[in-house]
Parts: sequence; structure tokens; C-alpha cells
Amino acid sequence: DLDRLVKLVLSGSKLTDEYDPLDSLKDLPNLLYLSIIDDAYEGESLNFEDGDFEGLEELELGSLHILSSDD
Repeated sequence: DLDRLVKLVLSGSKLTDEYDPLDSLKDLPNLLYLSIIDDAYEGESLNFEDGDFEGLEELELGSLHILSSDD
């Protein structure tokens, strides 16, 4: 049951724009820690919307080849 998931580390997955990993994770009610590192995502951007990941306390992004960034 993913609703109990508290910590998730994505590493080396090489996900692309065809599959947005955030779309299936953003509503997990107990997710406190999310790490997307070491080429886990190879798309151009990751989009975080207001209201997504409401319980998230820590987000780690590192060693990704994301080409765009919005402030």
C-alpha cells in the first residue's frame, strides 16, 4: 500500500518526459522525504505545483540533467 510510504529514493532510473514521476507521487499522504538523484530523471523539467506533496518535509534533487529551471 503506497499510502504508507514515508521515504522514497529514486536513483539511476533514467525516467523521461514520457512518464512524469511526480504525477504518481504528489498525492501520497505520508511521504515525508523524496530524493531524485543520479540520473533518476532525464527530462527537460520537473514541475512542482502548489498543493503537491503537502506533507513533504525534505526534497533532494541532485546529479540530474534537467535543462530548464523556473523561479
